[in-house]
Amino acid sequence: MISYEITMGVSIVGVLAIYSSLDLARIVEYQSGTFLGIFPNWGIFLNPVGFILFFVSMMAETKRAPFDLPESESELVAGYLTEYSGMKFMLFWLGEFAEIAVASAIITLLFLGGWQLPYVDITQISSDWGGVLPAFFNEWNFQWAPLIGVAVFGAKTVFLCVVQVVLRWTLPRFRYDQLMNLCWKIMLPIALLNLVATVVLVLMGFY
Repeated sequence: MISYEITMGVSIVGVLAIYSSLDLARIVEYQSGTFLGIFPNWGIFLNPVGFILFFVSMMAETKRAPFDLPESESELVAGYLTEYSGMKFMLFWLGEFAEIAVASAIITLLFLGGWQLPYVDITQISSDWGGVLPAFFNEWNFQWAPLIGVAVFGAKTVFLCVVQVVLRWTLPRFRYDQLMNLCWKIMLPIALLNLVATVVLVLMGFY
């Protein structure tokens, strides 16, 4: 886990260099509009290598297959949770799935535009829909943009959760030597090269 934390940290530094901020709200605001006039101005398009590295590292941090070596639940009944039952087991299990939700939310904020919709500025959506909706909404100046943003953010987060669960059901578990080789010999060098390339592009004014 410590190994993948290094890769995760290095991969996120490049993205933060592009945004020039640690404020998550400002990062999401930066991702509005388009990049090169074609792609949404999202982190996944600005730094796709960083997205892949961060996503894989987060899966390893959440101990999801194929990185579930601490559990090995398919071999040890319920892994290290075998001695727990009832409410204690439920809390451990709930905590692990909460990690998936938090990881998906972070990826959504940094790489998938947060609550932004591609090619649509939700802040410009009018609160008056010309009588299509009940007068209650117009009378109280009902704001649709925040609700739409919450729905978009939730949809992206749920999608990433589903992707992680599908991968868990699909991929076989790594051996320990494969797990460490993937991090130290492949992902960490790529993360360092990606960081250097990203910083150079930022200094050149490409972003």
